[in-house]
Amino acid sequence: MNLSEIAEAISLKKQITFFYKGNKRIVDPYLVGINTKNNTMLSAYQVDGYSDTGHLPNWRLFNINQISGVEILDSTFMTNPMYNPNDKRMIAILHRLEL
Repeated sequence: MNLSEIAEAISLKKQITFFYKGNKRIVDPYLVGINTKNNTMLSAYQVDGYSDTGHLPNWRLFNINQISGVEILDSTFMTNPMYNPNDKRMIAILHRLEL
């Protein structure tokens, strides 16, 4: 599992890169929580890499169990004004960027 690396990146406001369903993504990680289907999910602002829709940058939810090859990048990010630290899609929050 990639949870410790993702939690570290959140606390440091560092961008991360990873593979999701075989495709490379670059994101600003904001929050890790448990959704209503009991999956551990990453809420992130994707800034580059593959996108099914091609609409980037944009908010995305990623299932932690489908993430591989996590790397913390040197680049930091500014807090997005649309970030909600109390994401209602989560029944429990494990890690989040504090405002």
